[in-house]
Amino acid sequence: MDQVARLHAEYVAQEGELNQWRGLVARSPEMEMSPVVMIDGCVAGILLGQIEGATAVVRSRVVAPGYHGSWVNAMLLAEALDIGWAGGARRARFSYTNSSRDTQKLAIRFRAEITSVVARYTRPVGNL
Repeated sequence: MDQVARLHAEYVAQEGELNQWRGLVARSPEMEMSPVVMIDGCVAGILLGQIEGATAVVRSRVVAPGYHGSWVNAMLLAEALDIGWAGGARRARFSYTNSSRDTQKLAIRFRAEITSVVARYTRPVGNL
């Protein structure tokens, strides 16, 4: 579990404002849909998710350097789909930031529907 939390914190939890609280997710007991790929005793990839009714919610997916673009991603997704289906999920929900090109390509390939968009606003605070 420590390796999972460490990999998650290093590559996902600190990535932008949308992920500021995700460091806690890796240790959450509710993440029942969370396959981990181990290679030679080390975590090579994780997918943290949970099932909410008929929806599998993917909170995070990260693959360790050296395994990007490899079978590790495919294994994580296949296992999560199997777990979700067995748990009654018939759709999946996930999000990505502009820096997550892999997830964006996956969304396009699977014809995922955009259900919301986040806008970021700033304003000087000196002249309230």
